[in-house]
Amino acid sequence: MFGDQSEGGVKQGFWTALVAFLTLTYSLVVRDLRTEHKNASLGILISVAQPLMAGLIFYFFIMMIGGGMAKVRGDYMTFVLIGFVIFFMHVRTVGQVTNALREDMLNHQRLSPFLLVSVKAISSGYKIVLALLILIAMNYLLRDVYEMQDLLLFMSVMFWCWVGGVAVGIVFLAAVRYFTWGTILQAAYIRLMFFTSGKFFVANMIPGNIRPLMDWNPLYHLLDQGRDAAFVNYTARTTSMEYPIGIFLAVLVVAMMIEHFVRTNYSQSHMPGG
Repeated sequence: MFGDQSEGGVKQGFWTALVAFLTLTYSLVVRDLRTEHKNASLGILISVAQPLMAGLIFYFFIMMIGGGMAKVRGDYMTFVLIGFVIFFMHVRTVGQVTNALREDMLNHQRLSPFLLVSVKAISSGYKIVLALLILIAMNYLLRDVYEMQDLLLFMSVMFWCWVGGVAVGIVFLAAVRYFTWGTILQAAYIRLMFFTSGKFFVANMIPGNIRPLMDWNPLYHLLDQGRDAAFVNYTARTTSMEYPIGIFLAVLVVAMMIEHFVRTNYSQSHMPGG
Protein backbone atom coordinates (compact mmCIF):
# COMPACT_ATOMS: atom_id res chain seq x y z
CA MET A 1 0.00 0.00 0.00
CA PHE A 2 2.79 2.38 0.89
CA GLY A 3 4.55 1.44 -2.32
CA ASP A 4 1.46 2.38 -4.34
CA GLN A 5 1.21 5.73 -2.59
CA SER A 6 4.86 6.41 -3.27
CA GLU A 7 4.49 5.50 -6.94
CA GLY A 8 1.44 7.73 -7.22
CA GLY A 9 3.34 10.59 -5.62
CA VAL A 10 6.19 10.18 -8.10
CA LYS A 11 3.76 10.22 -11.03
CA GLN A 12 1.98 13.27 -9.68
CA GLY A 13 5.29 15.02 -9.16
CA PHE A 14 6.34 14.20 -12.73
CA TRP A 15 3.18 15.64 -14.26
CA THR A 16 3.36 18.71 -12.05
CA ALA A 17 6.96 19.33 -13.12
CA LEU A 18 6.04 18.78 -16.78
CA VAL A 19 3.16 21.26 -16.65
CA ALA A 20 5.41 23.81 -14.90
CA PHE A 21 8.11 23.32 -17.55
CA LEU A 22 5.66 23.73 -20.45
CA THR A 23 4.09 26.81 -18.86
CA LEU A 24 7.47 28.42 -18.30
CA THR A 25 8.57 27.51 -21.84
CA TYR A 26 5.43 29.08 -23.32
CA SER A 27 5.93 32.28 -21.33
CA LEU A 28 9.56 32.56 -22.40
CA VAL A 29 8.74 31.88 -26.07
CA VAL A 30 6.16 34.69 -26.01
CA ARG A 31 8.71 36.95 -24.28
CA ASP A 32 11.35 36.09 -26.89
CA LEU A 33 8.98 36.87 -29.76
CA ARG A 34 8.06 40.23 -28.23
CA THR A 35 11.51 41.44 -27.21
CA GLU A 36 13.18 41.27 -30.64
CA HIS A 37 11.44 44.51 -31.62
CA LYS A 38 9.74 47.35 -29.74
CA ASN A 39 6.50 46.55 -31.54
CA ALA A 40 5.74 42.83 -31.13
CA SER A 41 3.63 42.46 -34.28
CA LEU A 42 6.09 44.41 -36.40
CA GLY A 43 9.00 42.34 -35.05
CA ILE A 44 7.32 39.07 -36.04
CA LEU A 45 6.43 40.44 -39.49
CA ILE A 46 10.04 41.50 -40.07
CA SER A 47 11.28 38.04 -39.13
CA VAL A 48 8.71 36.43 -41.41
CA ALA A 49 9.48 38.81 -44.31
CA GLN A 50 13.22 38.06 -44.43
CA PRO A 51 13.06 34.64 -46.16
CA LEU A 52 10.26 35.86 -48.42
CA MET A 53 12.20 38.95 -49.51
CA ALA A 54 15.38 36.93 -50.11
CA GLY A 55 13.47 34.51 -52.33
CA LEU A 56 11.70 37.30 -54.24
CA ILE A 57 14.96 39.13 -54.93
CA PHE A 58 16.52 35.98 -56.36
CA TYR A 59 13.35 35.23 -58.37
CA PHE A 60 13.31 38.68 -60.03
CA PHE A 61 17.04 38.43 -60.71
CA ILE A 62 16.53 35.11 -62.52
CA MET A 63 13.61 36.57 -64.49
CA MET A 64 15.74 39.56 -65.54
CA ILE A 65 18.40 37.32 -67.04
CA GLY A 66 15.76 35.14 -68.67
CA GLY A 67 16.27 31.85 -66.87
CA GLY A 68 14.45 29.46 -64.64
CA MET A 69 10.95 29.10 -66.08
CA ALA A 70 11.86 26.44 -68.62
CA LYS A 71 13.46 24.27 -65.94
CA VAL A 72 10.41 23.85 -63.72
CA ARG A 73 6.99 22.60 -64.79
CA GLY A 74 5.01 24.67 -62.34
CA ASP A 75 5.07 28.01 -60.56
CA TYR A 76 8.73 29.02 -60.48
CA MET A 77 8.22 31.72 -57.83
CA THR A 78 6.86 29.13 -55.40
CA PHE A 79 9.72 26.81 -56.34
CA VAL A 80 12.29 29.45 -55.38
CA LEU A 81 10.51 30.68 -52.25
CA ILE A 82 10.04 27.17 -50.86
CA GLY A 83 13.79 26.60 -51.20
CA PHE A 84 14.53 29.75 -49.24
CA VAL A 85 11.98 28.94 -46.53
CA ILE A 86 13.54 25.50 -45.96
CA PHE A 87 17.04 27.00 -45.95
CA PHE A 88 16.07 29.69 -43.43
CA MET A 89 14.40 27.10 -41.19
CA HIS A 90 17.76 25.38 -40.76
CA VAL A 91 20.26 28.23 -40.62
CA ARG A 92 18.12 30.56 -38.51
CA THR A 93 17.52 27.78 -35.97
CA VAL A 94 21.28 27.16 -35.88
CA GLY A 95 21.90 30.85 -35.18
CA GLN A 96 19.17 31.18 -32.55
CA VAL A 97 20.21 28.06 -30.63
CA THR A 98 23.90 29.02 -30.79
CA ASN A 99 23.08 32.33 -29.09
CA ALA A 100 20.57 30.86 -26.63
CA LEU A 101 22.73 31.24 -23.50
CA ARG A 102 22.80 34.84 -22.35
CA GLU A 103 24.19 36.13 -19.08
CA ASP A 104 21.05 38.03 -18.09
CA MET A 105 18.90 34.92 -18.46
CA LEU A 106 21.30 32.38 -16.94
CA ASN A 107 21.40 34.35 -13.70
CA HIS A 108 17.88 33.06 -12.98
CA GLN A 109 18.04 29.69 -11.21
CA ARG A 110 14.98 28.18 -12.91
CA LEU A 111 16.29 28.90 -16.41
CA SER A 112 18.51 25.97 -17.30
CA PRO A 113 20.51 25.83 -20.58
CA PHE A 114 18.08 23.16 -21.84
CA LEU A 115 15.11 25.46 -21.27
CA LEU A 116 16.76 28.43 -22.99
CA VAL A 117 17.74 26.30 -25.99
CA SER A 118 14.16 24.99 -26.22
CA VAL A 119 12.77 28.54 -26.16
CA LYS A 120 15.05 29.76 -28.96
CA ALA A 121 14.42 26.66 -31.07
CA ILE A 122 10.62 26.88 -30.74
CA SER A 123 10.63 30.63 -31.40
CA SER A 124 12.71 30.22 -34.55
CA GLY A 125 10.60 27.34 -35.87
CA TYR A 126 7.37 29.23 -35.21
CA LYS A 127 8.48 32.21 -37.29
CA ILE A 128 9.52 30.13 -40.30
CA VAL A 129 6.35 28.02 -40.26
CA LEU A 130 4.38 31.27 -40.12
CA ALA A 131 6.36 32.52 -43.14
CA LEU A 132 5.48 29.32 -45.00
CA LEU A 133 1.75 29.66 -44.25
CA ILE A 134 1.80 33.30 -45.36
CA LEU A 135 3.55 32.27 -48.58
CA ILE A 136 0.91 29.65 -49.34
CA ALA A 137 -1.96 32.03 -48.51
CA MET A 138 -0.55 34.93 -50.55
CA ASN A 139 0.08 32.72 -53.55
CA TYR A 140 -3.48 31.45 -53.45
CA LEU A 141 -5.23 34.77 -52.75
CA LEU A 142 -3.17 37.07 -55.00
CA ARG A 143 -2.03 34.77 -57.79
CA ASP A 144 -4.56 31.92 -57.62
CA VAL A 145 -1.66 29.45 -57.35
CA TYR A 146 -1.53 26.53 -54.93
CA GLU A 147 1.55 24.34 -55.23
CA MET A 148 1.48 21.89 -52.32
CA GLN A 149 0.56 18.36 -53.24
CA ASP A 150 1.57 16.73 -49.92
CA LEU A 151 1.55 19.20 -47.04
CA LEU A 152 2.16 16.49 -44.40
CA LEU A 153 5.31 15.25 -46.15
CA PHE A 154 6.49 18.82 -46.67
CA MET A 155 6.04 19.62 -42.98
CA SER A 156 8.07 16.51 -42.11
CA VAL A 157 10.87 17.96 -44.25
CA MET A 158 10.57 21.24 -42.35
CA PHE A 159 10.62 19.33 -39.07
CA TRP A 160 13.89 17.56 -39.87
CA CYS A 161 15.45 20.83 -41.04
CA TRP A 162 14.47 22.25 -37.65
CA VAL A 163 15.80 19.22 -35.74
CA GLY A 164 19.07 19.47 -37.66
CA GLY A 165 19.27 23.18 -36.86
CA VAL A 166 18.76 22.49 -33.15
CA ALA A 167 21.41 19.75 -33.13
CA VAL A 168 24.02 21.74 -35.04
CA GLY A 169 23.18 24.85 -33.02
CA ILE A 170 23.89 23.06 -29.71
CA VAL A 171 27.27 21.92 -31.05
CA PHE A 172 28.12 25.51 -32.02
CA LEU A 173 26.74 26.75 -28.69
CA ALA A 174 29.45 24.76 -26.92
CA ALA A 175 32.07 25.81 -29.48
CA VAL A 176 31.25 29.51 -29.08
CA ARG A 177 31.11 29.15 -25.30
CA TYR A 178 34.46 27.38 -24.77
CA PHE A 179 36.61 28.27 -27.82
CA THR A 180 37.61 31.63 -29.26
CA TRP A 181 37.20 30.33 -32.82
CA GLY A 182 33.65 29.04 -32.26
CA THR A 183 31.99 32.09 -33.84
CA ILE A 184 34.19 31.80 -36.94
CA LEU A 185 33.27 28.13 -37.27
CA GLN A 186 29.56 28.93 -37.04
CA ALA A 187 29.83 31.68 -39.70
CA ALA A 188 31.76 29.33 -41.99
CA TYR A 189 29.08 26.64 -41.60
CA ILE A 190 26.24 29.02 -42.52
CA ARG A 191 28.10 30.27 -45.60
CA LEU A 192 28.85 26.70 -46.63
CA MET A 193 25.13 25.87 -46.35
CA PHE A 194 24.32 28.95 -48.41
CA PHE A 195 26.32 27.74 -51.40
CA THR A 196 25.78 23.96 -51.15
CA SER A 197 22.12 23.66 -50.09
CA GLY A 198 20.92 23.75 -53.71
CA LYS A 199 18.29 26.43 -53.19
CA PHE A 200 19.51 28.23 -56.31
CA PHE A 201 19.35 25.13 -58.54
CA VAL A 202 17.08 22.35 -59.73
CA ALA A 203 18.77 19.28 -58.23
CA ASN A 204 17.74 16.96 -61.06
CA MET A 205 19.55 19.18 -63.58
CA ILE A 206 22.86 19.57 -61.73
CA PRO A 207 25.66 17.92 -63.80
CA GLY A 208 27.08 14.71 -62.41
CA ASN A 209 30.57 16.13 -62.00
CA ILE A 210 29.26 18.97 -59.81
CA ARG A 211 26.74 16.97 -57.75
CA PRO A 212 29.33 15.54 -55.27
CA LEU A 213 30.01 19.10 -54.11
CA MET A 214 26.43 19.24 -52.78
CA ASP A 215 25.42 15.62 -52.30
CA TRP A 216 27.17 15.38 -48.92
CA ASN A 217 24.98 18.17 -47.51
CA PRO A 218 21.88 16.88 -45.61
CA LEU A 219 20.13 20.20 -46.22
CA TYR A 220 20.55 19.72 -49.99
CA HIS A 221 18.64 16.43 -49.75
CA LEU A 222 15.88 17.87 -47.55
CA LEU A 223 15.42 20.90 -49.78
CA ASP A 224 15.03 18.75 -52.88
CA GLN A 225 12.65 16.37 -51.07
CA GLY A 226 10.59 19.37 -49.96
CA ARG A 227 10.21 20.49 -53.55
CA ASP A 228 9.19 16.95 -54.46
CA ALA A 229 6.48 17.08 -51.76
CA ALA A 230 5.23 20.47 -52.97
CA PHE A 231 5.16 20.08 -56.76
CA VAL A 232 3.08 17.58 -58.69
CA ASN A 233 5.36 17.78 -61.74
CA TYR A 234 8.67 17.50 -59.90
CA THR A 235 10.21 14.23 -58.70
CA ALA A 236 13.40 14.12 -56.66
CA ARG A 237 15.58 11.52 -58.41
CA THR A 238 19.02 12.19 -56.93
CA THR A 239 18.24 12.71 -53.22
CA SER A 240 16.68 10.79 -50.33
CA MET A 241 15.08 11.40 -46.92
CA GLU A 242 17.03 8.63 -45.18
CA TYR A 243 20.44 10.27 -45.52
CA PRO A 244 19.66 13.63 -43.82
CA ILE A 245 17.60 11.95 -41.10
CA GLY A 246 20.49 9.61 -40.27
CA ILE A 247 23.03 12.45 -40.25
CA PHE A 248 20.92 14.78 -38.12
CA LEU A 249 20.02 12.03 -35.64
CA ALA A 250 23.73 11.29 -35.17
CA VAL A 251 24.47 14.99 -34.65
CA LEU A 252 21.51 15.19 -32.24
CA VAL A 253 22.96 12.42 -30.07
CA VAL A 254 26.27 14.28 -29.91
CA ALA A 255 24.38 17.52 -29.19
CA MET A 256 22.54 15.93 -26.25
CA MET A 257 25.82 14.84 -24.72
CA ILE A 258 27.21 18.34 -25.21
CA GLU A 259 24.08 19.88 -23.65
CA HIS A 260 24.50 17.63 -20.61
CA PHE A 261 28.13 18.71 -20.28
CA VAL A 262 27.28 22.41 -20.58
CA ARG A 263 24.43 22.08 -18.07
CA THR A 264 26.48 20.23 -15.46
CA ASN A 265 29.65 22.31 -15.88
CA TYR A 266 28.15 25.78 -16.03
CA SER A 267 30.09 28.41 -14.14
CA GLN A 268 30.08 32.21 -13.99
CA SER A 269 33.62 32.26 -15.39
CA HIS A 270 32.46 30.78 -18.70
CA MET A 271 29.81 33.25 -19.72
CA PRO A 272 28.81 33.37 -23.41
CA GLY A 273 31.05 35.72 -25.25
CA GLY A 274 33.34 35.96 -22.24
